[in-house]
Amino acid sequence: MKRPTILLLALALGLSACGSGGSSGKKKAKEELKILGKTVEVRGRAKPTTGKLSIELDDSYFKPNVIAGSAGKKLAITFENEGKATHNFSLAAQKIDKDVKPGATLTITVTFPAKDRIAFFCKYHKDSAAMIGVLRVAKA
Repeated sequence: MKRPTILLLALALGLSACGSGGSSGKKKAKEELKILGKTVEVRGRAKPTTGKLSIELDDSYFKPNVIAGSAGKKLAITFENEGKATHNFSLAAQKIDKDVKPGATLTITVTFPAKDRIAFFCKYHKDSAAMIGVLRVAKA
């Protein structure tokens, strides 16, 4: 074999042995935020551009639960309850408090805050910090 061929073969074997494209065995750290005084796991981020968004509700989360948009813009959110329990979307800052039965969908229009962020939650399951999220003004 010629030297360049041997070099390429050695490089190819080295890459496959390193598991290129595979898992390195390290777990990805969970991303967390402090919302309503609780440490909340980020279960997806959204920055909708169409004025519409779907959020999955399940028996322990909103997905996504961090939603960014332009200050003062309206967003129609469709909630799809895929869980077995009744869930709720409460956005106290905008006086919204709506239940979503199992298997049901509900669309609610919210307005992004003028600045910073506002929290939303399921009033039935927020104590565990599992069903808390945030609407926030997108960074430029």
